[in-house]
Amino acid sequence: MMTIRLQRYIPLALGVAACVAATAADAARIDGLNPFAPLTAERAVPTVDDGTMQLDAADGRRLTVTPWPKFLPQRFGPQTVTGTRQMHPAGPIDRLSFSHASEPSAWLELGSGARRSAETVGNWKLQLSGGRWIVTDGKNKKPLETKDHQALPAMIDVGTDRWCLYLLSSTLPVAKPDIATETEAQIEWAAIRLSPLQKRCPAAR
Repeated sequence: MMTIRLQRYIPLALGVAACVAATAADAARIDGLNPFAPLTAERAVPTVDDGTMQLDAADGRRLTVTPWPKFLPQRFGPQTVTGTRQMHPAGPIDRLSFSHASEPSAWLELGSGARRSAETVGNWKLQLSGGRWIVTDGKNKKPLETKDHQALPAMIDVGTDRWCLYLLSSTLPVAKPDIATETEAQIEWAAIRLSPLQKRCPAAR
């Protein structure tokens, strides 16, 4: 079971203790991904009800995201939804991609448990700078920030497409003397590809 959480803790059975500094806008919990069987749901129609997004795949799996941030789309037409999970000692690394049935490329991406240097969209990668998350394509840098617990979108260009990237939640482990920890800085994010007519990112609300 994959979780996007405001805070992550290593089980006490491992004898690990960590103090975590966290920021969050709309933290969410995703269930239904399997590390041994990537999800591919074609012509699926996700639904959003009472702050939860869900879809039923043809293989019988149900994918849910709770809560589903209000600034993300609340209604869907037929979609191809793909999902992957990579297991890691410090927690799973998950990715969801949504593509319109008539388009080969994704228009909505979500990442959970991402680490530094992980790719988001295009060649934009996550980095930590002074304890703050940024995305960079090697030439340009954009901060991923929140204000009053709301995500401030970073607008980035990928070829001729323009994307809005949001920080959903993040964790930054704080080291303690003489205490070993397997935790790593992690981030949960979402990215929306704008249509040619859209000039602004949807506001987090």
